[in-house]
Amino acid sequence: MENPCTDMLTVSHIRKSVRELSLPRIAVTCVPTVSAPVQVMSGGPLPELTKDDLEQLLQAKVDSFAVSRLTAPGENYGSTMLKVDVTLLPDRRKVFAVAKMVSEFPHMREFFHYRETVPKEIYVYVHVRPEFQTIQKEYRVPERLFLDVIPKCYGARTTLGGGIDEPVDESSVILLENLRVSGYRLVDRIVGMDLKHLEYAVIHLARFHSTAIVLKLKKPGVFKETVMKATAFVRGGPPPGDEGTPGPLALLKSLSHLPVFQQYKDKIKAAMDMDDELMQMEEPPKAREPFATFLHNDFWTNNMMFSYGGINDEEITGVKIFDFQMTLYGSPITDLLFLLYSSRTLDVTKEDCDRLIKLYHKEFIKWLELFGCDTEPFSYENFLKEIEMEASKCFSHAFIMLRISSVPESNAPDLSIKSDADKIFRDNTGLGKTYFMKVEKLIKEFVDRQWI
Repeated sequence: MENPCTDMLTVSHIRKSVRELSLPRIAVTCVPTVSAPVQVMSGGPLPELTKDDLEQLLQAKVDSFAVSRLTAPGENYGSTMLKVDVTLLPDRRKVFAVAKMVSEFPHMREFFHYRETVPKEIYVYVHVRPEFQTIQKEYRVPERLFLDVIPKCYGARTTLGGGIDEPVDESSVILLENLRVSGYRLVDRIVGMDLKHLEYAVIHLARFHSTAIVLKLKKPGVFKETVMKATAFVRGGPPPGDEGTPGPLALLKSLSHLPVFQQYKDKIKAAMDMDDELMQMEEPPKAREPFATFLHNDFWTNNMMFSYGGINDEEITGVKIFDFQMTLYGSPITDLLFLLYSSRTLDVTKEDCDRLIKLYHKEFIKWLELFGCDTEPFSYENFLKEIEMEASKCFSHAFIMLRISSVPESNAPDLSIKSDADKIFRDNTGLGKTYFMKVEKLIKEFVDRQWI
């Protein structure tokens, strides 16, 4: 599995600190280390992933293992991703995994509020995923429809030698299944997702959101203890004392040559200002019922992988979603519109997006009906009203992500240099004509729809 490219600004969409979040302890067998303990100091080097670490995480004896870097420059900003192949004893069973660790650069760790976001992501894999599967089994969801979009987690820790209920430090690890070994692969982030991939993603996004609502309606206690804890509010923006990156201003300046930008610059600036106001909120925005649900909150091309089958491997047979650092409880429109307007190929039209929005709602209702839920409050009329109330908030996120997803590997910033982080926003080097055409389409469609 390759990791998503977690953008540096969409962390503003997760709001308040969850330092006080209490995570239940899970059983973790800690294998004593034979080496001296590693003291993890804030701002110091990250510890290596050792045999003892893997035995703790996998709760099994390790015969041998190999670790290598997973992602290329420009593919990941918020964490360190390692490819981990392990042979276990006594049967020499192979485990192919991906270790997600915090960024090796101290300023990037702080920018991404890792002490708050790491526990949220662990909670999704350890608690939300099992509950999503359990309720489907209880309602006997057919195997052909069964929603299994969250990858398996082999083990996790928030601190060296601990479980998942200790305060987070730089030695935190999430050990996930390597999806690439199972045949999953990423769509090219620069090209984007064609209509076939968007349709598949939209259907499964609808089921994902709807499953959380099913839990809310059928098992409110479980919903409170799983989904709501996984979506705990984290205040966005740079950490205290950090002025952050001038990225948004640099981005606006870099696009000033586009006629469409000049024509609608006041509307664009107003939408960006709205996002900045949301980032500054000390409390989470009030989620509207009944549509409020479990949001991925960063649902774009690089945070999902697809599997294929059929003739020439052209049929999409599965999708997995990952990188749950920024989860929220809020409107499903946030994920839906962000997907459509940040991740589509250039040939996906406004009319295609209309059809995809209808497809999402159709699948959303079908999934609720499968569990015997009352669907009247979720009518298409009410859904369109939800779009009208939320769409303007989605522009800034998609606008920024179009830039991040279009930066070629050769022009990726040097993350070891703090001041280099906004390079992707101020430097047009390597950006092809397709990027500027996508920006033009985004602006025009949001204006045409009166969303900005």
